[in-house]
Formats: sequence, structure tokens, C-alpha cells
Amino acid sequence: MKFAAARTANAFQLLLTACGDFAGTCNLTRLEAGINMARHDAYQRMIAHGFRTDIVGIAMHKANDSGYSRPDVYVLDDWR
Repeated sequence: MKFAAARTANAFQLLLTACGDFAGTCNLTRLEAGINMARHDAYQRMIAHGFRTDIVGIAMHKANDSGYSRPDVYVLDDWR
């Protein structure tokens, strides 16, 4: 998943489930997604869904501003 966003935790759960279901219908055995671990709740929900850390990166913001990498944000973004 290159990018996805949800407004609420419940919508994020539904998004993860839908993406997993779609991957299954395409006979995919691996589903990759990027997330900033500062989005604590979203990250924990991904772990609960079976996602595991594969690549660790760093995101830097001017003046150390959190931007949209806050605990209450439900965004997947793969910067590769």
C-alpha cells in the first residue's frame, strides 16, 4: 500500500481488513505498508493485524515539528 488514510480508528481497522481481503483475492502472499511509528495507535493496530517491521526509516521535520506523525493520525505512507 503506497498511501491510505482514515479519519477514525474504526475506519482504519476496516481499511486494513479491506486491503488484506483484496490482497487475498489477488492471491498475494505478502502485503507491505509504510507507517511512522509516532502514529502509535495505527501502528499497534497494524501489529495486531499481523504486520511486522521489515525496514526502518527516519522522517525528519523542520524544527522537529510532528506534522502528521502524531498518535491520533491514521495514515499509511510508503516513502520508498
